[in-house]
Amino acid sequence: MKFHKLTPNLLVGDITASIDFYCNVLGFQQMMTVPETPPFDWAMLQHGEVMVMLQSRQSLGDELPELQALPGGGALLLYINVDDVDGLYAAVKDKMPVRKGLEETFYGMREFSVTDPDGFLLTFAQETRQT
Repeated sequence: MKFHKLTPNLLVGDITASIDFYCNVLGFQQMMTVPETPPFDWAMLQHGEVMVMLQSRQSLGDELPELQALPGGGALLLYINVDDVDGLYAAVKDKMPVRKGLEETFYGMREFSVTDPDGFLLTFAQETRQT
């Protein structure tokens, strides 16, 4: 059995604000929404090969009621490899709270971390050395 791809589906409180953040701050493109016009229950966003789904708390709560009471964000961290981490950092650092500034790590990555409107931690990274 072969796994092909992992696409996170993030439970969000305000899907319009989340779409705005991912598209207008981080440069994702809106690929699909349900329904096709606002107010949305679900959205698929893409930036290069990275895809993320956003789903309103209410619509996911209709499918899985036990999720309705859970807080947003939490312990989930999305680690996203990019080809120009310095350029991305320069483009977004004044548009959102930076949780961890741009730095080189002992494991050969240059990275920074931000939080999205629902508290999910996003770390953007670029390899600094050849393996």
